[in-house]
Amino acid sequence: MSTDQRQALTDWAEAGDFQPRRAVTGDHAAADGSALLAAAGIDLNELERRVGGRPRLGGHPGVKGERSPRVNVAVDDQTDLDIERVRAARGMTRSALVRAALRDYLGKAG
Repeated sequence: MSTDQRQALTDWAEAGDFQPRRAVTGDHAAADGSALLAAAGIDLNELERRVGGRPRLGGHPGVKGERSPRVNVAVDDQTDLDIERVRAARGMTRSALVRAALRDYLGKAG
């Protein structure tokens, strides 16, 4: 990006004139977005790697964008406080603590 282009962009941003000149969708929107990120000095390959998300739990390879299975559970206030207390004491995330507790329980249940 040239100094003149950077100054024009700065002037535009500071003026607050953010009305789009045209609607962009689909492949054109993706191309324009990629060009904007590249012009800002962002490594698009690194961004794509990071946006792909976390690897699936359990070491199983998955399809890009495929999430690990989820189990959502409602708990009472005391259980929530207990989870937070134990999590903090062990230096774990809530998810890691609940996964460990569930694995332990299921392992004992046979």
